[in-house]
Amino acid sequence: MVVETGTSRGLWSIIYAILAVLVILALLQLFGLFSLTVGIANFIYILTIVVLVLAVVHWAGLI
Repeated sequence: MVVETGTSRGLWSIIYAILAVLVILALLQLFGLFSLTVGIANFIYILTIVVLVLAVVHWAGLI
């Protein structure tokens, strides 16, 4: 079991906030309501997946 300090809790709160923004941007791009260049869109998709995997690992209690 991992014990979280106040600093790590704050860090995870920031990571979850970033994840929420990335997911919203990715969904808006997928539905065509918001568009960026192809390179930036792909970067957002990849970053969303990486942060999502990190969040799932955190929720599982592995980190």
